[in-house]
Amino acid sequence: MIPKKYFIVIAFLALIILCLKCMYQHSRTVYELAVALEHIEIICESENVALKSEPKEAIKRLNYIVNYYPAGTRLRKGGRAEKIVEIVRNQAEKNKLPRRF
Repeated sequence: MIPKKYFIVIAFLALIILCLKCMYQHSRTVYELAVALEHIEIICESENVALKSEPKEAIKRLNYIVNYYPAGTRLRKGGRAEKIVEIVRNQAEKNKLPRRF
């Protein structure tokens, strides 16, 4: 049987490890959301510029949107933030820009 003081020390260390893991996951999530927001703002800005510009410039902007930080480069591959960015990117390239032409 484990003495009571060792059990308390082990439980305390386990609690510290759990807290550190939670802090890491929280900071990673905050970082990913900030990066995702940045991606979405840039994609939307490029889309708005493309809608107001000549066809040649609009095509250039569409290429920029498609190639701007490909999936998995700054965000965790398959993560929720990456999925949100990809949805916005797909909407910009498939639904909105081609309607102008």
